[in-house]
Amino acid sequence: MIQKPGQIFFSRFEKKNEDNHWLYTSAYTLAVAAKKLFLQKYDTERGWWNEWNVIELHGFDQPTLHLVHYPLLGTHPYPVEARRFCFYPYERSLSELKILDPYVLHHSHQLVPREGFENDPLSNPKDRKRWFEACDELYHQLSKHNLVDHPESCYQSGWLELINMKGVAVRNLPTQSNPTSISHWKVEAADRTQANFGDL
Repeated sequence: MIQKPGQIFFSRFEKKNEDNHWLYTSAYTLAVAAKKLFLQKYDTERGWWNEWNVIELHGFDQPTLHLVHYPLLGTHPYPVEARRFCFYPYERSLSELKILDPYVLHHSHQLVPREGFENDPLSNPKDRKRWFEACDELYHQLSKHNLVDHPESCYQSGWLELINMKGVAVRNLPTQSNPTSISHWKVEAADRTQANFGDL
């Protein structure tokens, strides 16, 4: 579970425990109602229901429930959303939200069980352990530049702009073509030797 002001994040893989019991139960209750509505309204896309991997509770008194697919969750240290549906429980409505500036899920390793999960792309326990260690080290490096806690860091455009402003580059992270890369992640100074006004 990740808690931010006005937002609670759970992954599909998480289980209820003593720490998250009340919030987990609230999110689960809303998810049951959202699933029923989703299968009625989006019958031709029933398969997508199995693709979402993060639930987000937004708000306090009348929270909305977001069902989000982060394709590289569990392999990338900060995956980017690909698709999002929002359930409005008090209106009994559900709609897909158009993504104009994708959300960046920092500290996503907090949503991944240390023992792995069903269909885990890092099925070897040693690889999963190395991944957690790589995430911890990467966020330690990023903290030196005060990047992650900046309010703009949670959206892709803001994140890329912050990295550029700080003059750093994050290297060797997983990609769609190489999703299980867990070696040599690093934050280093960006090469600006070839930069010129023509790039602007």
